[in-house]
Amino acid sequence: MAIEVFNASLFFNFCNLEAQEFAKKYNLPLTVGSDAHSIEFIGKAYLEISKENLTIENVLEEIRKRNGKISSERISNWEKLGDHLKRNIAKLKNLNRYR
Repeated sequence: MAIEVFNASLFFNFCNLEAQEFAKKYNLPLTVGSDAHSIEFIGKAYLEISKENLTIENVLEEIRKRNGKISSERISNWEKLGDHLKRNIAKLKNLNRYR
């Protein structure tokens, strides 16, 4: 088991900080997510593991051993807002299609 302690799509970083404190308090391994809902956000946040040619089992073991580093590219709140608006507009259009 591991906990996501950094989500690149959040507007406010305090949620990430709370998750990091929780993981630390309960000695949990951590993961990171870009939470990409559009192509522009893929890879904006990731857990960097400094080994090469890893199998899935190797990656999971490195996470369990807490050998990952949180890495991310900054995403402005304007970019996040635009992404959230696009997704919500698409949901609304989809809802109207079934009425």
